[in-house]
Amino acid sequence: MLQALSDAPLHVEARGLLLCRPESRVLLDPDGSHGEPGVHGFVFASEHGMAMGFGAPSVRLADELRDLADRHGMVQEPLELHLPISCANEWLALDGVTSLGLHRVQVLDENAVDGKTIEGGLVGQGVRHSVAHETVVLESKSDPLLETLPRALRAEFAAMRPWPMVVASLAGECIASIASAFVETENYFDVSIDTVPDFRRAGFGFACARALIEQQRLRGKEPVWMVREKNRASLALSEQLGFRDIGRVQSLLF
Repeated sequence: MLQALSDAPLHVEARGLLLCRPESRVLLDPDGSHGEPGVHGFVFASEHGMAMGFGAPSVRLADELRDLADRHGMVQEPLELHLPISCANEWLALDGVTSLGLHRVQVLDENAVDGKTIEGGLVGQGVRHSVAHETVVLESKSDPLLETLPRALRAEFAAMRPWPMVVASLAGECIASIASAFVETENYFDVSIDTVPDFRRAGFGFACARALIEQQRLRGKEPVWMVREKNRASLALSEQLGFRDIGRVQSLLF
């Protein structure tokens, strides 16, 4: 399966799940939505309640996908699907499906990020942060700093396996923003970031994301930023960091 699914930014979720979580299940659609050659289907991750589409999977997989979710204890829970745009309308037409909107898939524009430090602040696309927030790498889920997170976010990181690259920016002795490589492939990783509400709009998210990118680049991996089109704060942050659009993915509840 990995040989058929190229290591590309648009495949970072599907390929990353196969590499990082070998228990993930694969559903294949031999013909795809439009009868086009290639590999079509889903990578199903029960622990996240999600299925990542690749190629152009058709609604012929709908019953099999729902049965698989039910067998993993999601009988009363909706399954979140990420679908290529080419087959999205077919799935959105199914009964009981709810659109969650489009995600932009973004990669770094090297012409917009110079990676320099000026007057103690990181620079991305000409944006300066006069305060250089401290950032740290969290080596494991037992790091005591994680206890300073809000309960729901703390539980999310406690459940992570395997432990990914995790970086936090600090406000005193508390985590203000935390970023992780949610999934990664041989050459790419998906940026996941949360900033504690009390510390938003103060540069903590910028510092945290930038530190994660720098750590991952030391390992030879480039960032992919996937963001809902309606998430203005995340879009503003990705713009400051120097990301550019390369595609879109439809998200829906099934």
